Amino acid sequence: MKKLLTTFILLTCGICSGQILCVQCFDQNDSIGVNVGANNLIVNGGFENTTCLFGSSSFDTMYTFCPNSSGYICDIANWTCTGGGYSTYSSFFDSSTFYVEEGSRAVYFGNSFCKACSGTSDDTSCLNNSGCEVLGIPSGYPISGNYFGNDTGISISQVVPELLPGNNYILEFWAGGEDDSIDLFDKNGLFAVDIGFGNIFLRCK
Repeated sequence: MKKLLTTFILLTCGICSGQILCVQCFDQNDSIGVNVGANNLIVNGGFENTTCLFGSSSFDTMYTFCPNSSGYICDIANWTCTGGGYSTYSSFFDSSTFYVEEGSRAVYFGNSFCKACSGTSDDTSCLNNSGCEVLGIPSGYPISGNYFGNDTGISISQVVPELLPGNNYILEFWAGGEDDSIDLFDKNGLFAVDIGFGNIFLRCK
């Protein structure tokens, strides 16, 4: 599990809306936020404040925090889950079951297999790395099955107020992938960050 830091520079011009001028990513195992004098604007960033119970290795849907799932039963304070579908099994785990890099709790985005480039699950032929971003994904993809929300994926989000155009901001977070020790997941994962201007796709080992 590695921490991915993404720096966004937001600009405005007269009546123009804000835009991303550049995106820079840093893939590392340590936090740099405290080293650059950054102020943490995220509330409950470690997911410690929650009404969720903890799952087991069977990924029981009874602990699901996404409202579109038939197993929806709990919430994570200050975070909103969207997307997914009837069979989504996004769950909540503590460090007794999963490796948690920071804090003692983590969310698992359980939503079956996702197809990135075509109807074939392991087709990654369309993916092109451009710096830290992943480009080349066709319209309508990535996509999951009908019972998992199709092309909506699963998202958790939080509104951060009082961001000022023209300032630099660092979005710092931990992201981990599935265990590939049994060769089921032998390719890098794909996830997206959206700060209000659409998905920015990134890779996850």
